[in-house]
Amino acid sequence: MQVLLVTQWGTGGGISTHVARLMEHSRADFEIITYSNTVNIPFLRAFFFVFLGFFNGIFKSFDIIHAHYALPQGFLGLLLKYFKSKPLIITVHGSDITLLSKNLLAGQVMRFVLKRADRVIAVSNFLKGEVEKMGVPQERIDVIYGGVTLSEDSEPFEPDGRVVTFIGSLVPQKGVDVLIAAFKKIETENTNLIIVGDGPERRRLEAMAKGNIQFLGRRKGIKNVLEKSEVLVLPSKEEGFGLVLLEAMAAGVPVVAANVGGIPEIVADGQSGILVERENIEQLAEAIDRVLQAEELRKTLIENGFEKANGFTWEKMGGEIDGLYEDLGARA
Repeated sequence: MQVLLVTQWGTGGGISTHVARLMEHSRADFEIITYSNTVNIPFLRAFFFVFLGFFNGIFKSFDIIHAHYALPQGFLGLLLKYFKSKPLIITVHGSDITLLSKNLLAGQVMRFVLKRADRVIAVSNFLKGEVEKMGVPQERIDVIYGGVTLSEDSEPFEPDGRVVTFIGSLVPQKGVDVLIAAFKKIETENTNLIIVGDGPERRRLEAMAKGNIQFLGRRKGIKNVLEKSEVLVLPSKEEGFGLVLLEAMAAGVPVVAANVGGIPEIVADGQSGILVERENIEQLAEAIDRVLQAEELRKTLIENGFEKANGFTWEKMGGEIDGLYEDLGARA
């Protein structure tokens, strides 16, 4: 089975990790059409990606098209589907549905694209529900979760004191501004906030940060940071799934997260983590203090979180996606 992957690549984000693990754990052979972020204007980047990707794709040989992210990747996949008469799968990862769909034009194009895909993979039940609202029949949507791999971290990390950690892209929907405001209110002494990741919000967030708040930027791996962390916080305003929560659980780190999107599919409040209201600064600060100070609660969250994370594997994801490839390939 020859599969054409239409994706972004090498950005260090969740989609790149997802695609790399799929290639490792699937039985299919892959060709890739991708792009980098060298063009800084999003519309132009999307235009050049679709234009160049189309002329690249029409000369490739493949059985199935698998686009990761609804726009522009799914749109390019749809063009190739009709030109090459091949089935199209689109995996929606989160912000394509929760953010792009709010733009009137992008939302209309996204509905057009998703309704014409042969199958849509959602990485959470929450996203499946959102895709159904766009008019995609339920029987054409499959929920396939990602897995957990703690990538080795060659960069040293030796903090002083206790560590509260955020790992993710520094974009508005991740709610890092809420976390910084909450961190200033916590009562636990000798505690540091470590922010791992990069993005367009970094300069604004650094201007907000004072005291024991450190920005590490993007790292090649997160294992060293998680090993020194006492709590991982995901204060998202929008979140399709929240894979970093599973990574923290697998490392034995208790988690505090906003009760939004697909996060409740991972975090059972008071059992495998603590859930707080979206953008509730006081509640977030109290939850962080609870996890840092209540030893029995910490033990419960660590044990249940570790058990939860063990149920998510890339091998399982690869096998389920291979099943879709084989099903569509047999019909083609």
